[in-house]
Amino acid sequence: ATMDKFGDTSDKTLSIPITFFDLNLRAKLASLPKRTEPLYFSYPWSTTEKTEFKLPKGFTIEDGLTDSRIESKHVSMVRKFIQRGSTLTVETKVSLKTNTVPIEDYDAFRKDCERIDNELSKRIKVRR
Repeated sequence: ATMDKFGDTSDKTLSIPITFFDLNLRAKLASLPKRTEPLYFSYPWSTTEKTEFKLPKGFTIEDGLTDSRIESKHVSMVRKFIQRGSTLTVETKVSLKTNTVPIEDYDAFRKDCERIDNELSKRIKVRR
């Protein structure tokens, strides 16, 4: 059975998105392979998501509970897991820390956006 974007229950396993953020930072903030001018944003920003999962009866977490932190000059992402019994809380914070990315920082900024996108796309695996 499939629960749309929320999980897949095939083979007695459930694969759940860790976050429901759909930021797609690289595509939205750093889509060009190279820049000839600095990249300007209106303002720095930060967004936080706190999601609480109640595991189905008989399911245990198999994989995917690794806290992570990506810190760079211009962007950051912090994710923490808190498990109490059958309840799992995931706290994720993503920040654009500056409003200007100089040309010489753009390649690193683009890679950092992609690293954050990859972290945000990970899933939690639980098994019956």
